[in-house]
Amino acid sequence: PFKSVLKLLLIESYVAEYPNIDLLSYRYKNLVSEETTGVNDIDPYVLMYRKVDEYLRNTNDQERQFLLQKCFYLKINLPLSKKLNGDDDWQVNLLTEFIGYWEWSARQLNYLDSRPRWKIGDAAEERKKLVSALNKSYALLSNFARHSEEEKKISRHDLHTLGKKLYAAFERKPAKVDIITRGICKHPTEENLTISWRATEDQRGIWDLYAERLGTDGGATTKPIKSSDSLSRLLTWCHFNHIIDNNTNWQVFAPEEKLQAGEVTRVLNKIEEFFPEGNIPPATNEDLSNHLTIKKMILIVNFGQVPLQGRFNQQVLTTNHNDAFKFGGQKMNLIQSAAVIYITSWEEVYVRNFSGPTSIQESLLTLANLLHSKDIDVVPVFDVFAACRNYSLAINNTAEKYYRDLSKFLGSNKQAAEVRYISQIEKSFCGVVIKHGKSKLTQHSSYRSLLKALEQPNEDYVVTGFSDQADSCRLLKLMFEASKRGTISFFIQQNDDKADIYVIDEMGSLFVQRRPSLRVDLTANQFGQFFQNITENQPLEHNPTAVPNQLTHLHMFEIQHQRDDFQLKSLQRSQEQFETQIPVKVFVDANSGDKQIVTIMVADTEFSAPELGSSLFDEIARSILNKRKAQASYPIFISNLEFSRHYQATRNISSLQTTHLLNFKKRIEYKMSKALTKLR
Repeated sequence: PFKSVLKLLLIESYVAEYPNIDLLSYRYKNLVSEETTGVNDIDPYVLMYRKVDEYLRNTNDQERQFLLQKCFYLKINLPLSKKLNGDDDWQVNLLTEFIGYWEWSARQLNYLDSRPRWKIGDAAEERKKLVSALNKSYALLSNFARHSEEEKKISRHDLHTLGKKLYAAFERKPAKVDIITRGICKHPTEENLTISWRATEDQRGIWDLYAERLGTDGGATTKPIKSSDSLSRLLTWCHFNHIIDNNTNWQVFAPEEKLQAGEVTRVLNKIEEFFPEGNIPPATNEDLSNHLTIKKMILIVNFGQVPLQGRFNQQVLTTNHNDAFKFGGQKMNLIQSAAVIYITSWEEVYVRNFSGPTSIQESLLTLANLLHSKDIDVVPVFDVFAACRNYSLAINNTAEKYYRDLSKFLGSNKQAAEVRYISQIEKSFCGVVIKHGKSKLTQHSSYRSLLKALEQPNEDYVVTGFSDQADSCRLLKLMFEASKRGTISFFIQQNDDKADIYVIDEMGSLFVQRRPSLRVDLTANQFGQFFQNITENQPLEHNPTAVPNQLTHLHMFEIQHQRDDFQLKSLQRSQEQFETQIPVKVFVDANSGDKQIVTIMVADTEFSAPELGSSLFDEIARSILNKRKAQASYPIFISNLEFSRHYQATRNISSLQTTHLLNFKKRIEYKMSKALTKLR
């Protein structure tokens, strides 16, 4: 940063002279042609210093004038306080002349020469001055570029890149780790460090870091050098600012359940292993020109926490259920918190903290968004570390497998506008959803709640995936894997005289229905006929159909359950129907007051809700029963259904899909079957 200040101040001095710029190359040429010029006068750094010094004197900028002197001295890197008088070195002699001209005190000189031994406080003070100077120069250059109308001016691309460099290096954000020592001092190592926890009103607590050993009562003689509500961020800050090494002595003051000294050492060793020596890969101009990406990421799980604390006396029955999301006989979630530490392609370090049962899923949301991006081809380096004393192997294995499976799913579905990946946590479910480049988490307290979410209509086709550990979703996983965009996939599972019907429509929405069924093939044929009718409809008002399917896009399967596994058997449609199957067609419109109007055709007889009112379904059931042989009471099945455009508009159905029709059909069939039961 000291060299950067010199360069930006030089460009700033050029801007001040624009358009009559006295370039250093002109000065060099003129000095060479003069007989009185000494060799030291044409030294490039001396030329640069003198020009910038002139500019700052003319603007009476004394603060940056002193900073210029300091940057010049540190860039030359000749500690004069360690040089003996009479050294025959032209650089030493010339720099000594400058020091005399600047009227520096011995104390100032000794301070700058002790730079290799600067501590974090010294680095922080110097960084403030550097940031102020760099931002001031950038603002002046940016303003010049915006207001200059000449064709040849500062490149907007270069300014944009410079702005990103400054932003990445110095911008402070809540989750970002401030790397204070970078480029300022290399080894501000502390011999003794103490972490002390103190309670706060919000019950979250604060971790204080002291550069000393505290007394037995925890009392400190100095102010903390850093405080944070995140222990992981505090240790990451120590690592990347190089204030620790293998010889640092650690002391911990915290309640037993909050932290033990051994955990601090284990986590620091893991951070060092994953980010060796706290070095960050340098960002190229190409990196800064591209989208921000994550280079490396590690999850620290359950740091300072005991899994299952307070639940079942921390005991879990020994079983082969080693999934940390539903561990042991009681299927308890072992994950209580996760801290994600990652470095970016812009040389930034972030630590984000999450707590609760879905902390793993939440911590990976940002990464999931990148993995699904078409612009990102390289998968970040990833690792997991369970910091807790118990169940660490199960936690590591579960988190690593979840990440691998999520990465594979997102990477193979980059063309999809929306994806969702479902995992199971105890008896609830969690979904990572990415839609048009934005990620979010959805939570479902039960299997029924999950089904309700999957049944919702979609704006675009949604690719749905399930984690292998989601035992309750094995059937859903099998069905969604057999489905694809633009296809209606029908599934039936026969259970005695009942059948469970599942349909995944052309937009990836799920439909579920349990209905009476005597034979799989006949029920499948009934649904097949319905799908054929709705895809061949000329909708009301003679507008093109909004359900974009053809019968060739229908796939039908029978679900076969064997032990704990499911299999799909392909079904072929036939034309066979119930002997007395009576065609039932439903037309749905809305009047001028947007009230729903239902008209039902049973064979050639029309039944209208406005005419029959509350007796509509009773009359329909009576008519159907009279038309059946021996007045048989098997279920009523709607063979065709149409929505008018006006009705769709009144119900905010912008894009009609099969699931809209199936759900309406389900409700009407229920009402007709209920009326039929009353008559029997």
